[in-house]
Amino acid sequence: MVALTVFMSGASSAAVVVESSAAVEKSAQQSLSETDETSGDDSGKTGTVTAVAAESMAAGKVDSRADTKAADSKAVAKADPKADPKADPKVAVKKPISSAKAPAKASEGTTERDVPVYLNGDYVEYKSETQKIIAKGNATVEHKKIRLAADVIQADLREEKILAYGNVIFSQDEGGKQSDVEGKFLIYYMKTGEGRLTDGYAETHKETGNEYYSIGEIVYQMDESYARDLILTSCDEFRDAHSAKIRNSGSSAGKLFYDRPAPSTLRGKSSATPRSPHWKAQARSVKIYPKDHMVLQNVNYYIAGKKIWHSGAMVVPLQKKKSKPFKPGYSKTKGFYFTAGFDKYWDKNNYGRADIDFSAKLGTSYALNHHYSHNKSDTSTRFDFRSVSRTDPVTQDVISNFSEAVNFNLTERYTFDAKTTANMNLRYSSNRSKSLADLNTFTPANEEMNLNLDVAQRNKDYDLALRVRQRMDPDGKNYELDDKIQVLDMEPEITLKTKSKDLGKSGLGWYSEFLVGKYFERAYHTDPATGLSDLTELTTVKKDGQFHVFSKPLKMLDFMTASFRSRYRRTMYTTGDDKEVVDHNIQLKQDFAKGLYSNFSYNHRRASGFTPLAADAREDDLNNIRGDLVLQLMEDKLRVNILSANYDYITNRFYGANTSINMRSEREALNRWNLNLTGNYDLGTTRLSEMGMGDLELINLSARYNIERLKRWKFSTSMYYDNKLRKFQNVASTWDFPISDYLKFSVDSRYDFNRREFTQLNYAAIFNIHCWEAKMDWSKQTEDFNFSIYLKLYPEKAVKANYDGRTKSFKPSYGSSLTNDEFAFGDFL
Repeated sequence: MVALTVFMSGASSAAVVVESSAAVEKSAQQSLSETDETSGDDSGKTGTVTAVAAESMAAGKVDSRADTKAADSKAVAKADPKADPKADPKVAVKKPISSAKAPAKASEGTTERDVPVYLNGDYVEYKSETQKIIAKGNATVEHKKIRLAADVIQADLREEKILAYGNVIFSQDEGGKQSDVEGKFLIYYMKTGEGRLTDGYAETHKETGNEYYSIGEIVYQMDESYARDLILTSCDEFRDAHSAKIRNSGSSAGKLFYDRPAPSTLRGKSSATPRSPHWKAQARSVKIYPKDHMVLQNVNYYIAGKKIWHSGAMVVPLQKKKSKPFKPGYSKTKGFYFTAGFDKYWDKNNYGRADIDFSAKLGTSYALNHHYSHNKSDTSTRFDFRSVSRTDPVTQDVISNFSEAVNFNLTERYTFDAKTTANMNLRYSSNRSKSLADLNTFTPANEEMNLNLDVAQRNKDYDLALRVRQRMDPDGKNYELDDKIQVLDMEPEITLKTKSKDLGKSGLGWYSEFLVGKYFERAYHTDPATGLSDLTELTTVKKDGQFHVFSKPLKMLDFMTASFRSRYRRTMYTTGDDKEVVDHNIQLKQDFAKGLYSNFSYNHRRASGFTPLAADAREDDLNNIRGDLVLQLMEDKLRVNILSANYDYITNRFYGANTSINMRSEREALNRWNLNLTGNYDLGTTRLSEMGMGDLELINLSARYNIERLKRWKFSTSMYYDNKLRKFQNVASTWDFPISDYLKFSVDSRYDFNRREFTQLNYAAIFNIHCWEAKMDWSKQTEDFNFSIYLKLYPEKAVKANYDGRTKSFKPSYGSSLTNDEFAFGDFL
């Protein structure tokens, strides 16, 4: 049973608000019970109200139950075109949704389940028997941080799900960023956030361009998701084809979120029939395991419609940088080389990878990785072998198998319960090499084994952790340099950290930390008396306790807030002196007037005693202040840092004293500009208590100016003035300007006033090849010529060629992470 409450609004569509409230449900049942007695209407039929009746009830002229009785019980809530155009009938149906979670800021009296779902449309129908609401025509749904638009939307209150048909647009707020996904059909479960989407399309926006995705179908679940027919590209032709499809459909759903862009224009002429993207990556199916990995099946890479690369399966970690499946290349250091990787996937709990790295000059390495999960445990193993070559210094011949290395890594993670986890890592390595005096015999191998064990337990009032670090030496005394290896064993170390607690209503809080551990350390220790370092061994027990007190921001005056943090720490060792540390930090912020404020920070630390462990963090005495006075005007378009300085009471010196002015245009202006002026002062040994404004001696001045017009041409310049020498030192400028839609030029220069010459003068021409760019640049000083081609979205993955004018040599290269003499032919795959 439901109660229909009608009120007026400024739009012309009926709106249904589904809200959770036990009191409203009870009132609704009583109201409908009375309505049924007077009208004889069956509760399973649809309630109905016309716009004229809505206007009368809103004005308080007619009883709502009487109008409900007079209306046709089989009609639906629909706007009357004869009604006042300023009026908007809204039908509010109030029904509890038990699974919905609380909003971020609930109003007083609401519970965690009082989260509204707003359903709007030109035509809205509620079926009380099945508890379904159907909206057609400009239909939208809003719930928590999501918004949904489609041709037809159906909300099923019983199963707590939403179904959307035709030109679906699903919008979600993800940490302040809006994410839009489009599709043909959507199922969304309000309780879990899971769902299914068909014929999906999405865009991601970066500073260098946009990424476009197309998905035949995606089924999203919390622990495992599935997608088929995935396409990725940055080519605008792909977007244009999708936009044309939306426009031709005649749907107005897309207009509720943003206007569809017209097809790509070139010299003012639009492409009537968008073409296929110039490049794309495509996968037949994808399985996604959130925050772990995803598996791609039947992966293909296309350029200009031609398939240039294929892989049957790929396993891609989601938290680590993925490795390239195949990368051949050449460099002076490696010679001809290639790396290749092969993924093997059995299921989500059992998969692995094999890698090979071959270099004609440096040797070959092999690696095997495997991951296995079972119940509460995850096990990862890695084994690799490397055979390194070396060139004989006399004959220059390549010595194969000059050195060999074997590494084994085993990682185990076990979850006991929601509070307790354990991580174990076991690493083994063996290295051996040949002497140049005897190339037929290996020297004794250095074998190392290290065990790391971490157990953590998180509780309501405290966190408890246990750590074990143990180095083992399988080779015994065979390796002569074993005694020179630095070691830190924990046998074990236990820490306890309490959670922050309030000290009554004082506005103060506190927490404490305790540690006890036994250590064996072989490291270089410095004698505090002589300052000399030597490699020594030490076994000691350490007991450490810390107590922290802090405050929340306290309003001291109408214009001042303050906060502080203090710590007392005492550390005891069975060898060496006890160590004590007391430190304080005070933060002050003063708001003198609108836009005028200052920040002040004082830090003080007093340390005594000396730690015998080289691994312990060093804490020296500290006594300094830092402050700045800032003026902000014109909605932050003008910012003046009147004075910023640091003063050290221990050395009685100022550091980093400066004044700066920053001005900028509106952020969305067509002609955007920014100007920054910074002056640095040398206060020498002037004491803080003796400082006056006359002591602010300006030593240098720097200026930067940037302007961008219509997002087409850019100009930036910077200069440096030495006030002591009373002359400019240098000026640098960059100018980018377009010649046409296909071509633009860039000039980069730097002039040295002391040498009276340009120390840098570079010219560049950039060719626009739709989603690609080609760049040629020439340096006047070095006579270097460079050519590069890259996708606009990924400029760091450019394929480059360099001609060195001084050495008359040609050097191909790839990307920004490789050396200039290295060229990876297939890394862009």
